[in-house]
Amino acid sequence: MTSRNNPANIPQTNRKPKHMILYGLPTCSDCNRARKDLANAGHDLAFCDVRADLISEDKWL
Repeated sequence: MTSRNNPANIPQTNRKPKHMILYGLPTCSDCNRARKDLANAGHDLAFCDVRADLISEDKWL
């Protein structure tokens, strides 16, 4: 049976990722909002500036 809050009946857990990497631009208001919200939610967050920290193709795949 599905519920209104969980239409796909996906098991709910309180587990959070151990480590998250957010890729974005430090001048982007959406990226900054996401960083703030994730940190306030207790996530261990690393930020990767996509312009300054060039990422090799093998890491994207």
